[in-house]
Amino acid sequence: MNTIAERFASFLRAARTSPVRVHVHGQPVQKAQARFVDRVVLFACIASAGAALISTQIYDTPASVDTGHQDSVTAPASTSPLPEVWEKIEPGGKPPLQYVQVKWNGEEVAVLNEASRLRLVKEAAAKHELHKVGLNWKDLYGVIHAETNWVARDGMGKNGVVSLGLAQLEPATAQAIGVTDPHDPRQAIEASAYLLKEGALWARKRIQGLRLSPSLTAERVREGVSIYYNLSTRGRNEWNGQNTYDMPHETQLHIENTAAGAQIAARIDRRLKAVAQADSAAPSPKAQNAQTKTQVLRVDYESREEASIDQVARPRMR
Repeated sequence: MNTIAERFASFLRAARTSPVRVHVHGQPVQKAQARFVDRVVLFACIASAGAALISTQIYDTPASVDTGHQDSVTAPASTSPLPEVWEKIEPGGKPPLQYVQVKWNGEEVAVLNEASRLRLVKEAAAKHELHKVGLNWKDLYGVIHAETNWVARDGMGKNGVVSLGLAQLEPATAQAIGVTDPHDPRQAIEASAYLLKEGALWARKRIQGLRLSPSLTAERVREGVSIYYNLSTRGRNEWNGQNTYDMPHETQLHIENTAAGAQIAARIDRRLKAVAQADSAAPSPKAQNAQTKTQVLRVDYESREEASIDQVARPRMR
């Protein structure tokens, strides 16, 4: 919009300060015709600029294509956090959770920062022993990514049932597995880990009659987890391990976004480890101060030594 306004203002300044000569079909026209065409051109510029101003809409750039069953009508958050960072004290002396602000649907919302996300999914995956069913903490991160892109909110499924918080838990499901506050990130992520484990066990039973390689079994189990998490009992029971592409489009997007979220988790983990390694390799402030003092003392000693040598080398002038 600014570019259009600037060009229009530039056109007006040029039109006021200098004559405008218009050529039609490559031939010069008379002055009267030129004035008429000038007015037509000016009117067209005003109309096009006004239409552009009216029709232009600004949207936040999405972090990824994140369209699960509840995200098909909402846009995910952008990845550029604002400078403000704050902490939420955890009970029991646990390290605090850190939050940042991001732009989402034109509003500033608080989300867990990357380090806090990884800590919660790793703790929940270990607590619920996801490794015993062939899953890991990256799968858990991926499901939250597919559900809400880590922006806690309430939504509603196609069945008209409300879904709550980071994990998009239905109230009945939350109550059944002992969640007292679906909006609490720790409870939401642990509930999601519980459901992932249930889903993996269910998926293995559904495909146990198929002769699949270990890698293909792992792939089918992960597909089954999204189907279990995303569909009702009636919908999920139509899956047999070989008809994933016959499932609803939203469920297929959930499978894709969960896999993409797992890859994002792996990249975040590598980056945070690299930063931690670089920080550990750097000298501490005390060591830096000690090193600086040593350098100052060495320089001072060397300068004194040079001064004493200079005094010995130079005979005193009388």
